[in-house]
Amino acid sequence: MRYIFLFAALVNFWGGINNLIFYNKTAQFYHYPIGNIWETLNFGGIAIVFGVIYLSFFIHRATKDMYYLIIIFAIGKFWIFVSCIISYYHFNMPLLLAIIMGGTDLLIGILFIFYVFYYRNKSIIG
Repeated sequence: MRYIFLFAALVNFWGGINNLIFYNKTAQFYHYPIGNIWETLNFGGIAIVFGVIYLSFFIHRATKDMYYLIIIFAIGKFWIFVSCIISYYHFNMPLLLAIIMGGTDLLIGILFIFYVFYYRNKSIIG
């Protein structure tokens, strides 16, 4: 079950690296204009930081007192899904990007919630 965090970390690292290093190629692939580079770099950096956090949850088993963090992570992932829908319909976000980013984060958010409920009666989770 703790491999959920490894999956989440790898997804975040992939997205972060694409935003930090390959932002021109990513923009071309998804057919969107590059806005402010500082926004792209900030977004990529945040993705990397959360990737490190998820990786630490994979490496070090979480305890029950960390449930709230996993739920906060899930809420963040659900927000990214909702923001992708809003951005697609109102701000011309490319459909493929909305599906990949929003869909992946929705899946990870669901897995985080599943993780908490699966281990809710155990003292050590993961």
